[in-house]
Amino acid sequence: MEKMNVGFTTVTFRRKSAEEIVGTALENGIYNIEWGGDVHVPDTAAAKRVSALCRENGIRSLSLGSYYRFGAPETPDFRETAERTAALGADRVRVWLGIKPSEEYTAEEIDGLLLSVEKAAEAADEYGVSIAFEFHRKTLNDNGRTSAEFLSACRRSVTTYWQPFFEGNDETNLSFVKNRVSAAHVFSWNAACERFPLEKEYDFWKKSVSTLKGSPCRDLIIEFVKDDGDENFKNDVACLKKLVSEA
Repeated sequence: MEKMNVGFTTVTFRRKSAEEIVGTALENGIYNIEWGGDVHVPDTAAAKRVSALCRENGIRSLSLGSYYRFGAPETPDFRETAERTAALGADRVRVWLGIKPSEEYTAEEIDGLLLSVEKAAEAADEYGVSIAFEFHRKTLNDNGRTSAEFLSACRRSVTTYWQPFFEGNDETNLSFVKNRVSAAHVFSWNAACERFPLEKEYDFWKKSVSTLKGSPCRDLIIEFVKDDGDENFKNDVACLKKLVSEA
Protein backbone atom coordinates (compact mmCIF):
# COMPACT_ATOMS: atom_id res chain seq x y z
CA MET A 1 0.00 0.00 0.00
CA GLU A 2 1.31 3.45 -0.95
CA LYS A 3 1.88 5.88 1.89
CA MET A 4 -0.41 8.88 2.33
CA ASN A 5 1.03 12.37 2.09
CA VAL A 6 0.37 14.89 4.85
CA GLY A 7 0.14 18.41 3.47
CA PHE A 8 -1.76 21.66 3.80
CA THR A 9 -3.37 24.26 1.59
CA THR A 10 -2.12 27.82 1.65
CA VAL A 11 -5.63 29.22 2.15
CA THR A 12 -4.88 28.29 5.77
CA PHE A 13 -2.42 31.18 5.80
CA ARG A 14 -3.62 33.78 3.32
CA ARG A 15 -1.79 36.55 5.20
CA LYS A 16 1.61 34.87 4.88
CA SER A 17 3.96 35.25 1.93
CA ALA A 18 4.99 32.23 -0.11
CA GLU A 19 8.39 32.33 1.61
CA GLU A 20 6.76 32.37 5.05
CA ILE A 21 4.51 29.48 4.09
CA VAL A 22 7.48 27.38 2.99
CA GLY A 23 9.15 28.22 6.31
CA THR A 24 6.04 27.09 8.21
CA ALA A 25 6.00 23.86 6.22
CA LEU A 26 9.62 23.06 6.99
CA GLU A 27 9.21 23.93 10.68
CA ASN A 28 6.44 21.33 10.88
CA GLY A 29 8.10 18.65 8.77
CA ILE A 30 5.66 19.00 5.86
CA TYR A 31 6.86 18.66 2.28
CA ASN A 32 3.54 18.78 0.42
CA ILE A 33 1.62 22.00 -0.27
CA GLU A 34 -1.54 22.86 -2.18
CA TRP A 35 -1.11 26.44 -3.38
CA GLY A 36 -4.15 28.70 -3.42
CA GLY A 37 -4.82 30.37 -6.73
CA ASP A 38 -6.36 33.50 -5.24
CA VAL A 39 -3.49 35.00 -3.23
CA HIS A 40 -0.29 33.00 -3.60
CA VAL A 41 -0.43 31.79 -7.20
CA PRO A 42 -2.72 34.23 -9.06
CA ASP A 43 -0.95 33.88 -12.42
CA THR A 44 1.65 31.87 -14.32
CA ALA A 45 4.54 34.17 -13.36
CA ALA A 46 3.78 33.66 -9.67
CA ALA A 47 3.47 29.91 -10.28
CA LYS A 48 6.99 29.82 -11.71
CA ARG A 49 8.39 31.73 -8.73
CA VAL A 50 6.66 29.43 -6.24
CA SER A 51 7.78 26.35 -8.17
CA ALA A 52 11.42 27.46 -7.92
CA LEU A 53 10.97 28.17 -4.20
CA CYS A 54 9.55 24.69 -3.64
CA ARG A 55 12.36 23.00 -5.58
CA GLU A 56 14.97 24.84 -3.53
CA ASN A 57 13.41 23.54 -0.32
CA GLY A 58 12.48 19.99 -1.34
CA ILE A 59 8.74 20.65 -1.29
CA ARG A 60 6.21 19.09 -3.64
CA SER A 61 3.38 21.19 -5.01
CA LEU A 62 0.39 18.90 -4.53
CA SER A 63 -2.01 20.94 -6.60
CA LEU A 64 -3.23 24.37 -7.58
CA GLY A 65 -6.23 25.27 -5.45
CA SER A 66 -7.92 27.27 -8.18
CA TYR A 67 -11.22 29.10 -8.16
CA TYR A 68 -12.09 28.16 -11.70
CA ARG A 69 -15.81 27.43 -11.64
CA PHE A 70 -17.58 25.43 -14.32
CA GLY A 71 -20.98 26.84 -15.17
CA ALA A 72 -20.19 30.38 -14.04
CA PRO A 73 -21.09 33.28 -16.34
CA GLU A 74 -18.26 34.31 -18.66
CA THR A 75 -16.03 31.39 -17.66
CA PRO A 76 -12.48 32.08 -18.95
CA ASP A 77 -10.49 29.75 -21.17
CA PHE A 78 -9.34 26.83 -19.03
CA ARG A 79 -5.93 26.77 -20.71
CA GLU A 80 -4.61 29.56 -18.50
CA THR A 81 -5.48 27.56 -15.37
CA ALA A 82 -3.91 24.42 -16.83
CA GLU A 83 -0.78 26.35 -17.82
CA ARG A 84 -0.53 27.90 -14.34
CA THR A 85 -0.84 24.45 -12.74
CA ALA A 86 1.93 23.04 -14.92
CA ALA A 87 4.16 26.06 -14.21
CA LEU A 88 3.66 25.42 -10.50
CA GLY A 89 4.99 21.91 -10.97
CA ALA A 90 1.72 20.37 -9.81
CA ASP A 91 -0.07 17.57 -11.61
CA ARG A 92 -3.58 18.39 -10.36
CA VAL A 93 -5.82 21.44 -10.30
CA ARG A 94 -8.77 21.75 -7.95
CA VAL A 95 -11.80 23.33 -9.59
CA TRP A 96 -15.42 24.09 -8.67
CA LEU A 97 -18.35 22.28 -10.26
CA GLY A 98 -21.34 24.55 -10.72
CA ILE A 99 -22.85 27.59 -9.08
CA LYS A 100 -25.84 26.20 -7.16
CA PRO A 101 -26.87 23.14 -5.10
CA SER A 102 -27.12 19.84 -6.91
CA GLU A 103 -30.89 19.51 -6.43
CA GLU A 104 -31.43 22.68 -8.46
CA TYR A 105 -29.73 21.36 -11.61
CA THR A 106 -31.70 20.14 -14.59
CA ALA A 107 -30.52 17.25 -16.75
CA GLU A 108 -29.85 19.71 -19.56
CA GLU A 109 -27.67 21.87 -17.33
CA ILE A 110 -25.71 18.83 -16.15
CA ASP A 111 -25.09 17.84 -19.76
CA GLY A 112 -23.74 21.35 -20.35
CA LEU A 113 -21.35 20.98 -17.42
CA LEU A 114 -20.18 17.61 -18.75
CA LEU A 115 -19.32 19.18 -22.11
CA SER A 116 -17.40 21.99 -20.40
CA VAL A 117 -15.48 19.57 -18.19
CA GLU A 118 -14.58 17.34 -21.13
CA LYS A 119 -13.25 20.30 -23.09
CA ALA A 120 -11.21 21.44 -20.08
CA ALA A 121 -9.91 17.90 -19.47
CA GLU A 122 -8.60 17.81 -23.03
CA ALA A 123 -6.68 21.03 -22.40
CA ALA A 124 -5.45 19.74 -19.03
CA ASP A 125 -4.09 16.60 -20.69
CA GLU A 126 -2.00 18.75 -23.02
CA TYR A 127 -0.29 20.29 -19.99
CA GLY A 128 0.10 17.01 -18.13
CA VAL A 129 -2.32 17.91 -15.34
CA SER A 130 -5.62 16.48 -14.12
CA ILE A 131 -8.84 18.02 -12.86
CA ALA A 132 -10.36 17.39 -9.42
CA PHE A 133 -13.61 18.88 -8.14
CA GLU A 134 -13.94 20.64 -4.81
CA PHE A 135 -16.44 18.73 -2.64
CA HIS A 136 -18.54 21.62 -1.40
CA ARG A 137 -21.98 22.86 -0.52
CA LYS A 138 -23.94 24.84 -3.12
CA THR A 139 -22.28 23.09 -6.05
CA LEU A 140 -23.24 20.06 -8.12
CA ASN A 141 -20.54 18.28 -6.13
CA ASP A 142 -22.27 18.69 -2.77
CA ASN A 143 -23.06 15.03 -2.02
CA GLY A 144 -21.57 11.64 -2.75
CA ARG A 145 -24.34 10.24 -4.92
CA THR A 146 -24.49 13.20 -7.31
CA SER A 147 -20.70 13.40 -7.41
CA ALA A 148 -20.35 9.73 -8.30
CA GLU A 149 -23.02 9.98 -11.00
CA PHE A 150 -21.31 12.96 -12.63
CA LEU A 151 -17.84 11.40 -12.40
CA SER A 152 -19.10 8.20 -14.02
CA ALA A 153 -19.70 10.24 -17.17
CA CYS A 154 -16.23 11.86 -17.09
CA ARG A 155 -12.92 10.47 -18.26
CA ARG A 156 -11.00 8.59 -15.56
CA SER A 157 -8.41 11.35 -15.15
CA VAL A 158 -11.15 13.59 -13.69
CA THR A 159 -11.50 13.02 -9.93
CA THR A 160 -12.92 14.65 -6.84
CA TYR A 161 -11.72 15.87 -3.50
CA TRP A 162 -13.67 14.86 -0.40
CA GLN A 163 -14.27 16.70 2.83
CA PRO A 164 -16.77 16.30 5.67
CA PHE A 165 -19.71 18.58 6.33
CA PHE A 166 -20.24 17.20 9.86
CA GLU A 167 -23.96 16.89 9.27
CA GLY A 168 -24.26 13.14 9.75
CA ASN A 169 -23.89 12.08 6.11
CA ASP A 170 -20.11 12.14 5.72
CA GLU A 171 -19.52 8.38 5.80
CA THR A 172 -22.18 7.87 3.11
CA ASN A 173 -20.74 10.62 0.93
CA LEU A 174 -17.27 9.10 1.15
CA SER A 175 -18.55 5.63 0.30
CA PHE A 176 -20.03 6.93 -2.96
CA VAL A 177 -16.89 8.74 -4.17
CA LYS A 178 -14.28 6.43 -2.66
CA ASN A 179 -13.14 5.04 -6.02
CA ARG A 180 -12.73 8.48 -7.62
CA VAL A 181 -11.30 10.58 -4.77
CA SER A 182 -7.75 11.88 -5.23
CA ALA A 183 -7.37 14.13 -2.17
CA ALA A 184 -9.10 15.10 1.05
CA HIS A 185 -9.31 18.42 2.85
CA VAL A 186 -8.83 17.78 6.56
CA PHE A 187 -10.24 19.98 9.34
CA SER A 188 -12.54 19.99 12.35
CA TRP A 189 -15.60 22.22 12.50
CA ASN A 190 -19.35 22.02 13.02
CA ALA A 191 -22.28 22.62 10.67
CA ALA A 192 -22.06 26.34 11.48
CA CYS A 193 -18.41 26.35 10.33
CA GLU A 194 -17.07 27.05 13.84
CA ARG A 195 -13.50 25.73 13.91
CA PHE A 196 -11.99 23.35 16.47
CA PRO A 197 -8.68 21.54 17.00
CA LEU A 198 -8.41 18.46 14.77
CA GLU A 199 -8.07 16.33 17.90
CA LYS A 200 -11.76 16.95 18.61
CA GLU A 201 -12.71 14.75 15.63
CA TYR A 202 -9.92 12.20 16.12
CA ASP A 203 -12.16 9.12 15.98
CA PHE A 204 -14.01 10.39 12.93
CA TRP A 205 -10.81 11.12 11.04
CA LYS A 206 -9.18 7.86 12.10
CA LYS A 207 -12.04 5.97 10.49
CA SER A 208 -12.05 8.25 7.44
CA VAL A 209 -8.30 7.95 6.87
CA SER A 210 -8.61 4.18 7.12
CA THR A 211 -11.29 4.27 4.41
CA LEU A 212 -9.22 6.61 2.25
CA LYS A 213 -6.25 4.28 2.45
CA GLY A 214 -8.32 1.84 0.43
CA SER A 215 -8.99 4.47 -2.25
CA PRO A 216 -6.90 6.28 -4.90
CA CYS A 217 -6.51 9.19 -2.43
CA ARG A 218 -2.91 9.78 -1.40
CA ASP A 219 -3.02 13.42 -0.27
CA LEU A 220 -4.46 14.54 3.08
CA ILE A 221 -4.49 18.34 3.03
CA ILE A 222 -5.04 20.35 6.20
CA GLU A 223 -7.31 23.27 5.38
CA PHE A 224 -9.03 25.17 8.18
CA VAL A 225 -7.23 25.74 11.49
CA LYS A 226 -8.74 27.26 14.61
CA ASP A 227 -8.02 31.01 14.64
CA ASP A 228 -5.56 30.48 11.74
CA GLY A 229 -2.98 30.11 14.50
CA ASP A 230 0.54 28.71 14.08
CA GLU A 231 0.41 26.75 17.32
CA ASN A 232 -2.98 25.27 16.43
CA PHE A 233 -1.61 24.37 13.01
CA LYS A 234 1.37 22.64 14.64
CA ASN A 235 -0.97 20.61 16.84
CA ASP A 236 -3.20 19.66 13.91
CA VAL A 237 -0.18 18.52 11.87
CA ALA A 238 0.96 16.30 14.74
CA CYS A 239 -2.57 14.94 15.08
CA LEU A 240 -2.88 14.13 11.37
CA LYS A 241 0.51 12.44 11.29
CA LYS A 242 -0.56 10.29 14.22
CA LEU A 243 -3.83 9.46 12.47
CA VAL A 244 -2.02 8.31 9.34
CA SER A 245 0.35 6.13 11.33
CA GLU A 246 -2.49 4.49 13.27
CA ALA A 247 -5.12 4.10 10.54
